Amino acid sequence: MELTVERTAAGSSVEVLCKSQVISENQWARLTASSRAIFPSVEISGETMEVPLGEFLLNRKYFLNSVKQLRGRVIYGNRIKKFAESWTLESKFIDRILSSHDQPETIEASELKELLVRAGWNFANRELTPQQYLNVVAAISNPHGANFSVPGSGKTTSSLALFFASRELYDFDSLLVVCPRSAFKEWEEALGEVQDASDCGFLRLTDGSKIPGLLNSKPKYSLITYHQLVRVVPEIEKFLAGRKVQLILDESHRIKAGSTGAIARACLRIAPLAARRDVLSGTPMPQDVEDLNPQLDFLYPGSGLLRRILDSSNPSALLKKFYVRTKYSEIGVKPIEIRDEPSDMSLAQQALYGYLGNDLIRMKANIGISDDFNKRAQVCVMRLIQSAIDPLLAANAILNSSDELPESLINIANEVLSENELGGRLESVILEARREAANGKKSVIWAPFIGTIETLCRELSDLGAMPIYGKPTPDPDDEGEFLQREKILGDFLSKREKMVLVVNSAISEGINLHQVCQHAIYAGRTYNAAHYLQSRDRINRLNMPPGTKATMTIHWSKAPKGLGSIDKHIDGKLSQKVTEMARLLDDEDLRIIGLETEDFSKDESEISMREILDLIESLASEKS
Repeated sequence: MELTVERTAAGSSVEVLCKSQVISENQWARLTASSRAIFPSVEISGETMEVPLGEFLLNRKYFLNSVKQLRGRVIYGNRIKKFAESWTLESKFIDRILSSHDQPETIEASELKELLVRAGWNFANRELTPQQYLNVVAAISNPHGANFSVPGSGKTTSSLALFFASRELYDFDSLLVVCPRSAFKEWEEALGEVQDASDCGFLRLTDGSKIPGLLNSKPKYSLITYHQLVRVVPEIEKFLAGRKVQLILDESHRIKAGSTGAIARACLRIAPLAARRDVLSGTPMPQDVEDLNPQLDFLYPGSGLLRRILDSSNPSALLKKFYVRTKYSEIGVKPIEIRDEPSDMSLAQQALYGYLGNDLIRMKANIGISDDFNKRAQVCVMRLIQSAIDPLLAANAILNSSDELPESLINIANEVLSENELGGRLESVILEARREAANGKKSVIWAPFIGTIETLCRELSDLGAMPIYGKPTPDPDDEGEFLQREKILGDFLSKREKMVLVVNSAISEGINLHQVCQHAIYAGRTYNAAHYLQSRDRINRLNMPPGTKATMTIHWSKAPKGLGSIDKHIDGKLSQKVTEMARLLDDEDLRIIGLETEDFSKDESEISMREILDLIESLASEKS
């Protein structure tokens, strides 16, 4: 069996053509069946298969194994051979860096400044910090790069400087940034400051029907959200294939789902077509080290880079050769002053919490570990978190559920509603916000549930409390939703009477509060370490107002006697995740944050199966 593999004329995909005279119908059927399993987007017509270039490169070894099993061989065409030359150079670069004690060769900071001057960088408006010079110099020495600097350290400015310099060195045509919608404004403002006023700005790729025409205009700078990218992958592929484009993923931890997530698949599919690829994230591994895998696959598709690094004797030192990171201490950001505030549960709240905790324990014993257990346990854990934070919300959610409920649970939920009390925890949160306002200080309250956010805004309406909760919409890129959010944020930042902002930490990216608000109140947290770290950094960033210090209070509920605490468990898991990220990124500042949460634990959430089982063990251990 003989197959010809060639890059299409458009450049965005690979064509696999069989020679019918040397392949049987049965062989072709078996090959196409295996190809459908290997390549999610393969299109098969007659004796031809067409596969997106990114998918082919990522899964090429599986395809070649499939061909080998059928005793066939592959002949590569000239176009894909030419493309493979740069691919081979990147593979050799990775081999050299992994096997050497040396860092990649770099240019001097003075040389970088000369490049930026030639590129038209406006130093009067935005000079780079010494740390930003170091980061750009290090990044430009790699064919592709990662900037894992802490939030608020200037990753946007560094990335623009990298593009300006690369444009001079390598004649790049365009910069395409994939990012959350909330980050658009920051990119636009930064570009407006660093370039000549007469030059073009970022083109927003927000209207799907207009995107093909906009890309045909060959924009120099363009922005697109992750959700919009998923809808227009073929159009983006054509754009990348026809130009020398630097492609940036901002908040790149959003692709951590890898091949199981639509966003990650889209990013990995378009990756090989970019002249240069960069990922930006202050929290690159919010769950565990495997979160890095799709991000490194985006930079070096098909290389298996993370596995090679983790299999080495010193993973932290090797990984450091492929990213740059500015730490909190390096930008002069002082540690946040943290205190914890425990609250008692009412008797009815204790009964509800106790029932849900014991139900989780019973569920594992009765069902065992299975998909059904995982689904039911996810719901139960979220209700347990709700019951500790906001018992009225939890009781209403239970009674409004379509599930068949035991009479005992219905009675307990009704008892909570008959008490009609917010609970000691929310009362304590409200009291603290009022105390801060009385001292002339604004507060941001972080809460994980929409119902809790609405309750807090209602109770603090006299202080101008406003919500930003990102209610689910049919369209994640709903422009009206973002405009409303920006107006609320603008009012909080500019109006004296708006003293309280209540926010869901799941949408904390792109919300900068530090100039007017340096105090955060946590009504509750979830297991998502990225949300927690991102929310902390909203009040504690570069260029804090003189004489100010960031402070925060973590509120938690005392668990009933004989049952473990969900708040302590969440705190411990967040500590583990932050400490693991600190270890791999060799960041002592992050390790200190992990220890801060450990101290507390001694006194839209992502919950893994491992965390659920660990929680059950924690809850049950108090019984023994």
